[in-house]
This record gives sequence, structure tokens and C-alpha cells, in this order.
Amino acid sequence: MKNIVLADALWAEISGLESPAPQGMGFVLDLAAAPALQPGLATVVLDRLQDAGNVGSILRSASALPIGCWRWSS
Repeated sequence: MKNIVLADALWAEISGLESPAPQGMGFVLDLAAAPALQPGLATVVLDRLQDAGNVGSILRSASALPIGCWRWSS
């Protein structure tokens, strides 16, 4: 994993939010390597997130359950 620090002005340009959070993070994922959705398997789907503030809570809750697949859409 590689950490890159972006200037606030650049982050504001690439963020879709009117007021990007100062603790913002961005990720580039190889979706080809992501597992395919499987029928009958409990799945968490996060789609077009605008405020990622609750993602940690969602992921911690899901990890306590038999969730076998994670998928994010763009």
C-alpha cells in the first residue's frame, strides 16, 4: 500500500462533495480482483457514498455477522 498526501485544493477538485471532509481518504481498487456476488450469500453493498462517516460502523457490524462478500460500486 502506498500513502499519498494531497493538497487541500487538489482534494477539493477530485471530491464530489461540496465541502469535502478534512479527514478524507481515497482509494483505487482493482475491482477485477473483487469477488463476484454470490446468490444466497449475505452481502454488504455500499453504493455512491456521499458521507463515509458511518462506513466504519457498517463494516464492524458486518464483520460480526457471517458476511462473505464485500462489494463497492463507483
